[in-house]
Amino acid sequence: MIRVDDFFLDGSRVCNFNWRARDMGSGQLRFGRGCEGVMELGIHGVDKGTFYRLFDGIDVDFGTSNIARDTQMNWPEWMDKWEDYVKEAYNR
Repeated sequence: MIRVDDFFLDGSRVCNFNWRARDMGSGQLRFGRGCEGVMELGIHGVDKGTFYRLFDGIDVDFGTSNIARDTQMNWPEWMDKWEDYVKEAYNR
């Protein structure tokens, strides 16, 4: 999951984001400090971006063909999923 808090605040089409992820093999959660990235937006949405330190310190680039679009999920559901990573990690 990604979360963007600074869409175009400085007038550019580039924004930073934070990410949270679960390793599908081990189930290990990754979130918090260092889980960041950057993406560039174009006319039709995200053109390209980079997850910093996604796999053991390796940066991973993505483009529009790599993005799954889930149009069924609403904002409160996204926020719940975002917060669930922390709750699960700390058994809350």
